[in-house]
Amino acid sequence: SKLLQEIPSIETLSDEMETLKRHLSQIGSPTVLCHNDLLTKNIIYDNKEGMVRFIDYEYADFNYQAFDIGNHFNEFAGTSDTDYSLYPSPELQRDWLTAYLESYKHSVGLEATVTEREVQKLYVQVCKFSLVRVNGTAPSIRH
Repeated sequence: SKLLQEIPSIETLSDEMETLKRHLSQIGSPTVLCHNDLLTKNIIYDNKEGMVRFIDYEYADFNYQAFDIGNHFNEFAGTSDTDYSLYPSPELQRDWLTAYLESYKHSVGLEATVTEREVQKLYVQVCKFSLVRVNGTAPSIRH
């Protein structure tokens, strides 16, 4: 059928994945301990304490920081019936990344001021890693 003719071969997909891995390994995203499955159901917000907690760490492992965030943003669109209209807007992503960087800096004892350049760098990295859409497998693009 015409649909089958449009599906790339395993070899083509494998080559594209290797090219993507090679490119992503060179963009400077640090390797950190990642959750690797930040669906909204794995994020619990305690309104009384003002705290966020993460659950279900079965995929936790070291991975690229920007992969974990990009994968989290992909999860907004769903995992089975994907709807990219639910994908976070660039404004929401930038706000999220700013809060993330402020929290990270605070947690390691640095001044929590975040520059636009830092947000932009992480935003570009996250956008690139969001190209790696993983469903139904242990999500990772480890090096």
